[in-house]
Amino acid sequence: MIILGCNGQLGQSFKKVLAHNSDAKFLSRNELDITNNQDVQSYLNSLPAGSIVINCAAYTAVDKAEEERELSSSINTEAVKHIADGCKKNDHLLIHFSTDYVYSNTENSPSSEDSKISPINWYGETKHLGEKYIVENLKDYLIFRTSWLYSPFSNNFLKTVKRILEEKGEMKVVSDQIGNPTSTVMLAEKVIEILETKIRAPGIYNLSGEGQVSWFEFASVIAKEIDPKFKVHPIKSSEYPTKAKRPSYSAMSKEKVKSTFKVEIPHWDKGIKECLIELS
Repeated sequence: MIILGCNGQLGQSFKKVLAHNSDAKFLSRNELDITNNQDVQSYLNSLPAGSIVINCAAYTAVDKAEEERELSSSINTEAVKHIADGCKKNDHLLIHFSTDYVYSNTENSPSSEDSKISPINWYGETKHLGEKYIVENLKDYLIFRTSWLYSPFSNNFLKTVKRILEEKGEMKVVSDQIGNPTSTVMLAEKVIEILETKIRAPGIYNLSGEGQVSWFEFASVIAKEIDPKFKVHPIKSSEYPTKAKRPSYSAMSKEKVKSTFKVEIPHWDKGIKECLIELS
């Protein structure tokens, strides 16, 4: 089992979950630059046929992606093509991660995997094009669309909220964007659990925390867990303009992944206390 992009928050979560798995190998960008097609093909060719390749590498700076279009595309789209080509040639199973931002949800009900795809920002577009290439060119793959990731690792919303509250005691957070916060440790655990079922059902699956909240509600739960004296104030998205547009509603249905692999998905807040303890 090969984990690419092992220094990001998802990659580090796989390290945590697979800490006692001697068969797992973790590669950082310094060890394998996935934007270099020749290096990718050479490495994937060297693996035993039928290996499991988990791609955790991604460009995730949603606002910066609007300016760094070539760079974000090179990682989220072109590099994914390199990995997919190498997996196809060597019959490797590719595990890849996409985003709720590929959906164009105007119904205010959780998106299913068959819902309309129409990204409203460049980040979502690069992720869509990457997963589209996998679907069109591979037979053995699992794509997990996930959302609003948090963990003790790298940069994420939970760590930002914690830092601002500890510095200022209060903060403003948008209350009119709804989605599914997701612990990356939970995400890694569920992917490994799915692989251990030995069920082969290639396709795209939504996989995020159960329950839907706004960013404001998400931040409020974090604040209460750290110190009930901290204050979080709701604001509208119009009061906090960003370079990249965000969907007002991007919650996802997990019925497909639950019924296919017989897994239970925990509520989105289950990993918050453990995450904060680890950060402390």
